This record gives sequence, C-alpha cells and structure tokens, in this order.
Amino acid sequence: ALPTIRIIFWSSRMNLQRICACAGFSVALSASAAMADFPDDRPLTIVVPFGAGGSTDAVARFLAPELEQRLGQSVVVRNETGAGGTIGSASVAASDADGYTLGYIPVGPLATQPHLRRLPYGPEDFDYVCRLSNSPNVLFAQAGGDYSSVDDVVSAARQAPGELVYVAVPGGMPHLSMIGLNELYGIEMKRITGDTSAAAKHISGGVAQFHSGPASTLKQFDLAPLAVFGDQRIPTLPEVPTLAELGHPLEFSTWFGLVVAKGTPEPILSTLEEACREASESESFHQHLVQLDTPIDFLGSQDYAQFVIDQYESLGELLSDAGLVR
Repeated sequence: ALPTIRIIFWSSRMNLQRICACAGFSVALSASAAMADFPDDRPLTIVVPFGAGGSTDAVARFLAPELEQRLGQSVVVRNETGAGGTIGSASVAASDADGYTLGYIPVGPLATQPHLRRLPYGPEDFDYVCRLSNSPNVLFAQAGGDYSSVDDVVSAARQAPGELVYVAVPGGMPHLSMIGLNELYGIEMKRITGDTSAAAKHISGGVAQFHSGPASTLKQFDLAPLAVFGDQRIPTLPEVPTLAELGHPLEFSTWFGLVVAKGTPEPILSTLEEACREASESESFHQHLVQLDTPIDFLGSQDYAQFVIDQYESLGELLSDAGLVR
C-alpha cells in the first residue's frame, strides 16, 4: 500500500503544479490582453491640481481632445485643488497604476513642495509620460520705472544691500529664481510674500521693485521684462536678453507634464507617451498654447523622468541653502 500512496501523492503534487502554472499563465495572458486593449471602454481622467480657469487648467483642457483623438477614448479633466497643488498630485500617486488616471502637474508639486513639507508622495511615486511645456522665468520691474536692465538692478542692489524688494511665494519658482539671481551676482534683496497679482500691485505702488514669472504674466499685468532666466530668447519677447547672453547663465523655468501612478505597465506608458508626442506636434494644440504664451517643449518618458530627478536635486539644494527645507 505504501508505494501506492507515494504514487498518488506525487501525482497530486504534479496536478497542483500544473494548475498553478496554468493559473499564472492565464493571469499573464489576461494582463497582456488588458494592456493590448488599452484603453478599453473606460474614460481617462486628467487631474489638474489647481483650479478651473487658470493656465494649467487651460492647457489640460486643450490637451484632452488631442489625446481623445489619438487614444480613441474620452478624456475628462478633473480639478483637485489645495496645498500648492499637492492634494491633486497625491491623488494621482495613490490611483490605480493602470493608465486611466493621469496628472497634469507642474514643477512645484513634483520638485519643490516635497522638500518643503511632509507629503504622502515623492517624485519617485510617479511614472513619467511626457513633458509638454517649459516656460523660462522672466525678471520683471515696473514699466517705465527706474530699472531697464539687469545692470541697473545689480548696481542699485550693490549700493543699497538688503533694501530692494522682490515679491514671491516661499519655495516657488519666482522665489528660487530670485535666490539664484542674488547668489549669481553677489547681491542681497529682501523678499515679501505674494503671488503675481500681489507682485504687480506692490511694484506699481512702489512697495517692491521686482518679480519673476513666466512671459504670460505680461498678458495680465503692466510690467517691464528685463531678462530671461534661460539660454534662449523667448519668441514673444525678442528684444529681452537672456542671462546667458549677459555672461551669467542661470536657468529657471515653469514646466508641466503628464504623470501616472508608479508601476504603470510599460506598454500602457508607451501608448500614452506616443499619444502625448503626437499631441505636441498637432498644429491645433500648438496654436492654443501660443495663445497662452506657453511654449511646447516635449520630452519623452525616460528623458522626462531624468529631468524631474535632476530638477528635484538642484532645486532642493537651493531650498536647503535658503533654509527652507523641512
């Protein structure tokens, strides 16, 4: 009887192995089929971590129909606001890694906010689909005021250390670009807190002298652009020199791109990347972004991921030097 029992036991184990192997193969086939069918009959969602009506929201809403056309599925935009864009960003990081929830997220929530506060995510908690735009910051002063060039700014700052004032929200790109400018030229200015709207008001009222922001700022506020924080002139501001031209290369920009939750399967990531690439080459999308003064500057998935890492590290060093890192 003993040999018979052994034979039956062995046979049962072999059957169990076959069942497990078949089950695993079936799951793999099912997952492959799901990826091959992406997207299925479910709509995709682009989470914008800022309110409706702003420039970030506007680009996302121009992007949605471009992606719909290329993916063959509806794409809706959902605004999840709060905490400097980190609430919506956290929502994307916590979503299913299936490619159906994307975030259209700028530099702040990805590369600066994780240094400033304790968050439920970091830049490592995303997979990166593509970068779509990269807008160099511009140094602004009062239109028709005392400052018409960077030389004017530097000369005045050296004559009165700590007396000239710029306006910026702590830890944002305007703040970081002004920190960089001060360090580069060895000058010292004072900061008061405020967004672009507050900056325009303070500058026109003589409370402050400078602000830094994207070129699109000029569509809303009467300010004088003095220099571009980049290595190339901005087409809509052809007379404004870059800091690189002035012998002091310094690059600060506001960039945006699409991300998904970490662990999104590579075939799905590739499908989204290609749709994003084609959208960036669309004439209609290009025209929409020209209206917003938002230049298209595409990076694919791998290059964008490395770009974010580099930005996270370099901006983190500036924040640390400024004593802002948590």
